[in-house]
Amino acid sequence: MKQKDYTKTFEQVLLKYLKANYLKKTSTQSEWNQKDFRYFSKGVIALNEGFTQSRQQTKLNYFQDPVLRSGYLSYFLIVNAMKMRLVLSKYHPQERLKKIYSIADIGAGPLTMTLGWLFWFLETHGTQLTKPATKDEGSQVTVYVDVFEQNKKIIIDGMRLIQEYLNALGLTSVIKLVMKPVVCNLNRVKFKANNYDYV
Repeated sequence: MKQKDYTKTFEQVLLKYLKANYLKKTSTQSEWNQKDFRYFSKGVIALNEGFTQSRQQTKLNYFQDPVLRSGYLSYFLIVNAMKMRLVLSKYHPQERLKKIYSIADIGAGPLTMTLGWLFWFLETHGTQLTKPATKDEGSQVTVYVDVFEQNKKIIIDGMRLIQEYLNALGLTSVIKLVMKPVVCNLNRVKFKANNYDYV
């Protein structure tokens, strides 16, 4: 599977997730329509203005607001995850496949860094991954992720999305993700960077 197939699969998972979790239940049965795009664009526009024009006034915990949260998920998540994938592709282009990885996703939001890492990992090692022959054999790769974020709701969104993504790719038996949420004040995060492969 090529890298663009990995991101396309995530986009499909994301659109389905947004419709099921952020719109009225009556809207979830049909395909995406103009009303859906209008609803999610409100959050995208508000965040874009907050990130660029009125940075001082943007709420520190903007993920509390469901409109802003869904706006971030619908646009900024994939954009920022792809930036992470590009950085990893540049600085770790031919890294050897390992059995265990550890990630500190700090200021994680919906696990944006972790998602970008997954895009890069699948692009780099996707052809080397094989499903276990038996259930007893276990997963081929285990990824431990410490998720540092001040907003529990966006952590839950990110964890669900990544699990649904791996499920859609048929990789839940190949990649075991062990995600540990750490809800905290991000100004006071304490961790040892050398305990992780990726920070």
